Amino acid sequence: MARLLRRSLASRTTVLVLLALAPGPALAQRSFSWDEVSVEARLDADGRLHVRETQVLVMSGDWNGGERRFALEPGQRIELHGVARVDPSTGEAVPLRRGGLHAVDHFDWTDATTLRWRSRLPTDPPFRDARLTYVLDYTCVNVLQPRGGDRYELDHDFLFADRPGVIRRFTLTLTLHPDWKPLGPVATC
Repeated sequence: MARLLRRSLASRTTVLVLLALAPGPALAQRSFSWDEVSVEARLDADGRLHVRETQVLVMSGDWNGGERRFALEPGQRIELHGVARVDPSTGEAVPLRRGGLHAVDHFDWTDATTLRWRSRLPTDPPFRDARLTYVLDYTCVNVLQPRGGDRYELDHDFLFADRPGVIRRFTLTLTLHPDWKPLGPVATC
């Protein structure tokens, strides 16, 4: 009986070691996507584009947070007014603080066109299908490109093509000041 116990214990040890070497479900399923991106944009009389962008992120794995890369043409710039996280239990917008990305609910620019925000610390457990909602408020300056005479083209990447995952649903509500008249149907995608 003592010999049988040793053999059984050795088999269990082997199985435990093999399981420990196999990647866990959280590591194997690292994913990042958007359930929805909803944009409300208003072009003012001076040609400045005021944007409120709501992103519903879905993350699994060891992601630290979100990122928004802006594709800017020469002369264009972004004036960031704020970033907020929507608390899922209350629906309240919780403003993020500008500063180093060492703390949750902080945001900062990592270069002239890349905005990042922190959603979890490296020591926190990995996300598991976490659904997080963030709201970005910003103004785009010089988004109207002259096309001859009194014609201009609105040049802004509403869907931020340089991104790591897919966007399942996108909505855009674009309002033009009465001084601006579209020459035809306004394409939104």
